This record gives sequence, C-alpha cells and structure tokens, in this order.
Amino acid sequence: MEPNHQRGSDNKVKEKHEYVKGILSEKSNGFIQCFESENEGLYVTATNCRNLRSSSAEPTRVMTCQAAAIALDPPFRQTHCSFCASSGTTLYALEGCSMVSACTSCGPLLMKDGYHRSNEFAILEKMEATFGPSIDSIFVLTVRLLCCQSSKDWWKLFCRLYEHPTDDSMEDNIDLICSHLPAPANDKGLFRETLGRVLGCSHNITDFSRPLGNQSLGRAIFLEHSFYNHSCVPNAYLSCNIRHLPDGSAISTLTADVHLLETVQEGDEITISYIPMSGLSTRERRKTLQEGYGFDCNCRACTSLEPAISITESMDVQSLREIQYNCNERLLTRKNKEQQPSQSHTTRMQRSNQEGDDRASSEKDGQADDEVDQVIALVQMTQRGIRNQGIPETHEVSVESHRLLALAYSILEDWVPAKEHHENFLKLANKVNDLFDPVALGLQLLEYANALKQVGDREITRSARKRQEGLSMLQRALGKNHDWLAMLSSEESSPPRDTTPKRKSDDTTSESDELPDKRSKVKGDS
Repeated sequence: MEPNHQRGSDNKVKEKHEYVKGILSEKSNGFIQCFESENEGLYVTATNCRNLRSSSAEPTRVMTCQAAAIALDPPFRQTHCSFCASSGTTLYALEGCSMVSACTSCGPLLMKDGYHRSNEFAILEKMEATFGPSIDSIFVLTVRLLCCQSSKDWWKLFCRLYEHPTDDSMEDNIDLICSHLPAPANDKGLFRETLGRVLGCSHNITDFSRPLGNQSLGRAIFLEHSFYNHSCVPNAYLSCNIRHLPDGSAISTLTADVHLLETVQEGDEITISYIPMSGLSTRERRKTLQEGYGFDCNCRACTSLEPAISITESMDVQSLREIQYNCNERLLTRKNKEQQPSQSHTTRMQRSNQEGDDRASSEKDGQADDEVDQVIALVQMTQRGIRNQGIPETHEVSVESHRLLALAYSILEDWVPAKEHHENFLKLANKVNDLFDPVALGLQLLEYANALKQVGDREITRSARKRQEGLSMLQRALGKNHDWLAMLSSEESSPPRDTTPKRKSDDTTSESDELPDKRSKVKGDS
C-alpha cells in the first residue's frame, strides 16, 4: 500500500511504476499484473486464470522470490545461518563477527565466491560493541542492505518500495550507526530511507516447525512480494521456506512463496495480511495498520455494518495478552526441557534401584507439574476477566486461553481436558474463520489430532481424520512443495521416503497448478 505522500503523476513516479509492473509480470510468469490507482497506488491482480480455475484442493502458487537480505533476532544469531536462516550444529564464524554466522552450505559458497563482505562484518561488530548483542534486527537488516547495495542488481527495485516514516526515537541510533558506516552508506538521508523501507516492507522469517507464539526468527526483505495490498480477509498467504537450493546458485536460500487461499477470477486483486490474523476486533486491526503502515483499512471485514468481533475502549485486552504471553513462554520452556536428551530412559532405569535419586527426581517432576498448574490457574483467571469485561468469546484473548489450556494439559499428559480445550479453540475460531491465520489453525488441528490419539482407541479414527484436515489446510496456505510441510507429511508414510520437492522452477507457476475452491472451515466436533 502506497501512502498519499508517495503518489503523484510526475515522470519519476510513472517510471517507477512501469519498472515494478515489468518485474512482477516477468517474475510470476505472467500470472499476475501490477496496476496503479489514485486511491491504492500499486496493487496486484490475477491474470491468465482460465487454466487455473479448478475445484481441486491443489494449492496455486502466485510467485516465489528469494530474500535480498535477512537479519536474525538476538536469540538466533548464534544458532542459525545469517544467509538462509537454517539451523545447524555447525556454523562458520565470519571475520570474527559474532553478529552473523553461516551454515555448512552457505559458508563454503561465501568463501568460494570471494563474498567476504568484510566491511559489513566489521561494521556489525562495531554495532554490537556499541549497542550490545540485543540490537534490534531492523537496524541490522538496514546495515546489511546498505553494505551490499553497490554489488546487487536488486537495489533499483528496493528503492521503489514503500518507505515508512521513521520516528524521533530512532534518530539517536541513526546518528550513531551512521558514524560507523563507510561512504556512501553513512549518508543519514540514505540510511533513513533504507530503514523506512525495512519498516514498511520487511516480513517475518517464520519457522513453522517451532511452537506457536515462538515462530519468528527475525526479519527479511522479499522484494517482489512487497507490492500486494492488505486485507484483513486476504485471498493469499505469504510464507517463508527455509531450504537449500540444489544447484548452489545463490548465497541466500531463504525464499518466500505466495499461495492463493481461494479461487480468484480474472482481474481480481490479490491481497495478503500485513498483520497476524488471529481474531482481532475491527478497531484493533485498524489502529495497528494506521500506526504501522499509515492507512485506514477499508477491506470488507473492516467496512461491514456488523463487525465479526467488537470491543470497547473500556475492555483491557492488553493486560490479558501480557499474562497469556508470559504463560505461553513458561509452558514452552517446560516443554523444551522435557525434550532435552540429557537424561535418557536407559539412564533412569540404570539408577532405578537408587532410592535417593528416585525421590529427588520425583520431587523435581512434582515441582515442574506445580508450575504448569500455576499456569493453568493464571489462564483460568484471564478467562474470568474476559467474561467479567464482556469481551466476545471469539476475540483473540478468549480463543488463545483455550489453546494455552490445551497445551498445559498436554504437557501434563492429561489428555481428556486437553482434547476438550482443543475443541473449544476450534469451535470458537470457526465462527470467525477468515480472521484467523490458516497455518495457526492447521497446526492446532494437528495438536488436536494428537490429543485424540492419546485419549484412546475410540478416538483413533477421528484422530487420523483431523490430522488429514490439518495437513490439507497447511498445504493450501504453504503449498505442497514447502520443505517443512513435506517433512511433516512424510511422517504419514511407512517406510520413510524421499520428500525433496520436485519443482520446475522457483520463479514460475506451472500450468498444472490448480486453485482451491475456498478457505475451508475448521470443525473440531465432527
């Protein structure tokens, strides 16, 4: 979405728009076109749809593109590759800079091609010394973009992205960072423009294999995916795919795909959501979009005479969110500890005759269970607050409370109440289905299927059906060629098989790709 102050009719704006139109049409193999209007600026529509309309659930990919640059959040800078975002036990330290690392795939390629970028690494090292290791990823991404601008052909397209205004609170950081940059990147105006484009057009690097609420690894710029308009009920979904390209032709192998969530007609605008779709009220969505992107949303969800979810200013949902965030962190910490291989079952059996060790282990397990019980009590307290304030049951905080309780009871292996809260979550989410992230719903269906499986034999058939529903929803949003989804689907197969996706090209859409009918409803009680 282009704000009003960046639109006009002069030759420079027209040249900019024509350049973007050509790039997007070529990159998508003619599947999409880029247009402009006085109210919306640049926007993307579907074209050449006659061979893509189908009742099949086969997902349709609009376009794939690689990240121009990425920046990981502080917790992942030592555990993930700074060029493709993949995790690994072996990482290369680059030029002694602890802010960036390279995996075994990217590292040799960087050295082979002479891609040391020593200026970049030296600057990042100075930034860490000045600001500390927790410096925000938006500044790291800005510096990485500036350091390689002269050697990249994508810089011309980057300069045509929407630029979000920077605020006064960033000025001190801008001055200090620019003092470390070599010319011409140390120009404050250029830095401010680059930072503005990072603020306005960068996307989350999402690792779907991680638990809900803890999936974001950092930020990335996907140039060709920066021209879709927003809708709170979008017809397309943008997803990251952390993969290693087999031909080794590129340094950054982090890609993003856009897949359609429903059938589109010739000339229909293709939209994505700029914010998480998780059951926010119209007022909350509009406020978030105005503050973050500078426009008033006029999508069909925001202009409906009867909003799906409505709250008043007197309702304190932010405090409830903070409590729920803390509860989620505590539960994930407990779950991660359980999955640590530090104490195997064999070791426990070998020491089973040692009464003291058994008693200490029992006490430790009891303390851990007490912590989960405390979280359950906190979440139940938020539920009372939700009811007392009259917050709709379909609002984010209400639905999230059931997800947290399902997670807590699953950790305790108390599967009957876990199943019940999964069902409550899915029942409420189903009422405002279009306002929920389809990947989050798909993942929750998989968790529900596992709870059903654990309950007993009478639920095995329903468990298999719900797992398939979850996989189908994930496939519709991510595409069947998504690496993580291919690995997840392979768990259904026996014996294991090769799940490497077979693709003609990352940058083209096959004529055999088909559109899903519509976004599916999620049902937890059938």
